[in-house]
Amino acid sequence: MPAPVESNFPLGSQLAVSLLRRHGIASHKHSTTIRDVLGLSYSQAHRKINGDSPWTPEELEILARHFGDTFASMVLSALESEKRVTAQLVMGKTSVEAYLWPGERISNAPEGALVAVPVNSEWLICPVNNAVRDNCYAIKRILIEPPPERLTRVAVLDDVQELAVTLAASFTEAGLESDAFFTVSDLRNKIPEYDAFVLDWLVSGETAKNLIDDIRKMKPDAPVAVLTGQIGAGLASEAEVAALMAVHKILFFEKPVRFSIINAAIAQAVAKK
Repeated sequence: MPAPVESNFPLGSQLAVSLLRRHGIASHKHSTTIRDVLGLSYSQAHRKINGDSPWTPEELEILARHFGDTFASMVLSALESEKRVTAQLVMGKTSVEAYLWPGERISNAPEGALVAVPVNSEWLICPVNNAVRDNCYAIKRILIEPPPERLTRVAVLDDVQELAVTLAASFTEAGLESDAFFTVSDLRNKIPEYDAFVLDWLVSGETAKNLIDDIRKMKPDAPVAVLTGQIGAGLASEAEVAALMAVHKILFFEKPVRFSIINAAIAQAVAKK
C-alpha cells in the first residue's frame, strides 16, 4: 500500500504551510503573507517558511487567528493532510491528478462506485469494475486543485553576492521565481531553465557579452537586462554595450537603479513574448 506524502520540514513550517494552502494562498505568496501577518521582514518570513528559522507557538497562534482558525484546528488539519496521497482520477479517457485520503479496504463496493486502487507505488481512482474489485479501498476524500500558475523565472547574475541575492529576493517578493548566480559559468549551465535574465555587465573582470550570445542562441526572445555602473568610470565600453543593445535587443540600466523600474521592464518584455 503506497505511503502518504510526508515532509522533512520542521513541524512549525509544516503547520504554517498547511494552513496557508488550506486557505488558498499560492506558494509564491507564502513569505509575503507571513511577513504581513507577523510583522517580520521578508527575509525573516522566507526563512520561517523554508524551515530555516523556528516558529514559536505564539506566532502559529497569531497566524491561525488571522485566518479565523485556532492553534488546535491548525494542528488537527495538518495531521489530516499528512494522511493524503497523490492519485490519478480516471474517468473514461479523462485523467487528472488529485489528492486522495484513502479509507479501509473494501470488498462489496457497488458497481460504478468510485474506489481507490493501489497500483505499485501509486494510487488510481476509478469506478469499481471486475479488474479492481479484489484490491480496492474506500475513499474518504478527494481534492482536485487547478494546476499552479507557472511563474516567470528570472536569473540574476552579479559577482557581488549580496546584490545578487537581494535583487533575486525582490523578484521573488514581487511574485516571480528568481535565483542568484555569482559566476558566468554557473549561469551558463542553467540558461534553459529561465525566462528572463538580469546581468551585471562586468563579472569578475569578464563582460557578459559571450553569455548574452549564448542566451540568445538558446532563448531568442527572453528579456535580458544589463546593469552596469562602470561606463562613467571608463571600465565598460559604451560602444560595446550599445552594439549589443542593437543586435540582441537587450535592456540597459545604469546603477544605481530602482528595482521597480527593472521589474516593470522585465514584466513588459515578458508580456510581449
